[in-house]
Amino acid sequence: MHLVTFELRAEPEAAGAVERRPAAARFTDSVLGLEGLDLLRPGTRRLGAIVPTGPHAGDVLDLNRALAVRLATEDAGAPEAEADSLLPTSMLPLLSAGASSLAVARDAFTWAIESLRRFDRPDLERGAVVLPRRRVRLHAPVPRPGKVIGVARNYPAHAVERGGER
Repeated sequence: MHLVTFELRAEPEAAGAVERRPAAARFTDSVLGLEGLDLLRPGTRRLGAIVPTGPHAGDVLDLNRALAVRLATEDAGAPEAEADSLLPTSMLPLLSAGASSLAVARDAFTWAIESLRRFDRPDLERGAVVLPRRRVRLHAPVPRPGKVIGVARNYPAHAVERGGER
C-alpha cells in the first residue's frame, strides 16, 4: 500500500456555471446515507493510497471515505464520524497512532481495491472513494518532518575502495 497525502484540484469554472464545488463534493446524501462532502473541497488535505494495478492504476483512494462507505454498507450509525475516529485523516496522526491505525488503513485499502473490481467506478467516484489522478494534487506525506536521521551504512565500502581503513 502506497500511502499519500492529497487534496482535490479546483475545477476550472465553466462560463455561467452556478455550481462551483468539485464533482466529489456534489455527492448526494441519499446514495449511502453519508453526510455531505464539504471536507473534500480543494485545499483540504486527506490521507489516501495509490491504486497499484488494473484499469484504475494511479488513481487515488480516499481511505477515510472508503472506510465510511464500508461502514455505511454494514449499517453503521454515523459512518463518517466512526471512520474518522478509527482512521486519522492525515499522515502525522496516522504515524503517531501506530500499528492499530495502519491496520485500519490497510483494511480500508483492501476493501476499496476489492470494490473497484466488483462495482462500477462511477459509483465509487460519486462516493469520493476513488479519485482520478488528474483530479488530485499530491503533497509531501509528512509536511514538516522533525528530525531526519540517516545511517551511513554503505560508507565502509567507499572507504575500502579508496584504500582507506575502516
